[in-house]
Amino acid sequence: MLQRVIKLVFGRIEREIGRPSTWNLPDPDFPVWAERPTLSDGFFSALGERRIQVRGEIASCDRKLIPFVDGSVSEVDVIVWAPLSEQQAHWLVEVLRGTIELPSRAVQLRQAVDAARTLPVF
Repeated sequence: MLQRVIKLVFGRIEREIGRPSTWNLPDPDFPVWAERPTLSDGFFSALGERRIQVRGEIASCDRKLIPFVDGSVSEVDVIVWAPLSEQQAHWLVEVLRGTIELPSRAVQLRQAVDAARTLPVF
């Protein structure tokens, strides 16, 4: 019964906002109701308002200038990777190898405070 209700709810959401590919996101290879969903009220509005952009695979990371596997390069403010578990594993390997240096705690705190000041209020 619960799975049927979940199917109906997510079917309606999909009809309202479209498939992920509508938003330049990859379509999953499983039904929407087959995995734990993560939806944010602000995600699709941020996409629609072009406050965030969905991009392809990152080739490397050099501060704000990001080269992508497709050859394009962008200056970015923030990178959100998904799926996080896979990307975190790659990142952790680089941290442990010493090829990526973490910012100091003072810098991290300042960045967190600055980011919190710019968060939209919903």
